[in-house]
Amino acid sequence: MFGLILQSTNIITSAEKYELPIEVYDASEARKKWPQFTMPDQFRAILEKNSGYLKSELAIDTYVKEAKRLGAHEQFNT
Repeated sequence: MFGLILQSTNIITSAEKYELPIEVYDASEARKKWPQFTMPDQFRAILEKNSGYLKSELAIDTYVKEAKRLGAHEQFNT
């Protein structure tokens, strides 16, 4: 499940600062909601429904292709 993150106070603080909608679950609630995950009792789960993931290889390849299109030259391992 994307957006499920275990135990992080920094995430809650950032979400509040930037007004991001999150749902926080204690370990018991999270185990009921997502039985495929196991976690210690002191953990929390944080769900941000608008989150996603990045395919880093595709992103890098796309950035390189766009840079080349705009006239850049590759200089890897320099």
